[in-house]
Amino acid sequence: MNKTILYTFLTLILLLNSNRVEALEINEIIVDINLDGSAIILINISVNQNDTLVLIPLLGEPETYTIKATASDGSLVPFNRENGNLIINVINSPSPIKLEYSTNTLTSKKGRFWNATLSLNHDTLVKLPKGAYMIGINSIPQDIYVKDDRIHLVLAPKEWLISYFIPPLTIISPTLKTTTPSPITSPTTTTEQALQQAIPIPIWVIGIIATLGALGVFLALITLRRKKVYKLRPDDARILEYIKKCGGEAFESDIVKDLNIPKTTVWRAIRRLSEANLVRLEREENRVKVIAK
Repeated sequence: MNKTILYTFLTLILLLNSNRVEALEINEIIVDINLDGSAIILINISVNQNDTLVLIPLLGEPETYTIKATASDGSLVPFNRENGNLIINVINSPSPIKLEYSTNTLTSKKGRFWNATLSLNHDTLVKLPKGAYMIGINSIPQDIYVKDDRIHLVLAPKEWLISYFIPPLTIISPTLKTTTPSPITSPTTTTEQALQQAIPIPIWVIGIIATLGALGVFLALITLRRKKVYKLRPDDARILEYIKKCGGEAFESDIVKDLNIPKTTVWRAIRRLSEANLVRLEREENRVKVIAK
């Protein structure tokens, strides 16, 4: 049977069998944006042993031959692209599975300014290029911090537009060798030529952009902290209500079992509630106890 026909047939089975889609659990999505505007997409997923196929929406248009899916034992996992999705055959592939590819379709440039446009279906960590200044964002991120001279943004599922600026470096063009160099005048002449060939960078421009970027990050952090206190996600509200019904405290493992919520989802929700100062965490006999404040 032709391989394309086989994958198409299996895709129809996947779409008709909804429990196969629900079994998929996204552990992590990272968008690593490079200086040239290209981006590396990394997706970690967990699947059940009974799964056969999983359907993953692609973020951006992958570059040809850059898609790679590997199981936890390092073996390659077969896949097929279908209408902007990736269909992965997970039979006999130990979980978790890592999907990685590169794309050039998430960013655009106008002058010296870049825009990143993202349509997210899951919580995603976005890393801006090293040394970049964020000068605009269309909404408040879940979290924002700087690590290794890069701005990290934790974004919720929605449409995002991020604007950033990368300060140019001063580049000195190499000087040409003369046929009759003078031992006295050559060093001076070479230095003057190099200074004339250097690309001028107005310091006040970089200063203003850096100040605006820092102010935007500060305002985002202030608004984010306020937002965590007053606006809860559905899972956060369910977990907080469950803790209160249990007398104001409950173990993390009991929350996972009684509410039938994945462990990673519960852990993220508890972390958000803790950061919002709604609960505090204690460790008791190698178990995490969540106590409402």
